[in-house]
Amino acid sequence: MLAQLGISTVEDVFSRLSSIFGCANWNVEYEESGYRAVATTCKLCALSKRMGGASPCKGWCIDPMVAMIKALENKANVTVESTLMNGSSCSLKVKLG
Repeated sequence: MLAQLGISTVEDVFSRLSSIFGCANWNVEYEESGYRAVATTCKLCALSKRMGGASPCKGWCIDPMVAMIKALENKANVTVESTLMNGSSCSLKVKLG
């Protein structure tokens, strides 16, 4: 899947999925121990909120991205700091090694 999508780095997980699906506006910054990725808009989350549906965050977005990150960096630890379903941004911290 990673090769098919042209993903070879942790940053690519966020940038390529954003460009392919156009759903969330991920911004990725490098930190001393890894990365922080933040999205302030997400079309899927907004639609789910409007329709009164369940959170799409974990099953449709976060879990697949975490699987891709772990495939690239086996010892990566991903922490979900917030999601747009219950906050003003979706924020993930990726600690490498």
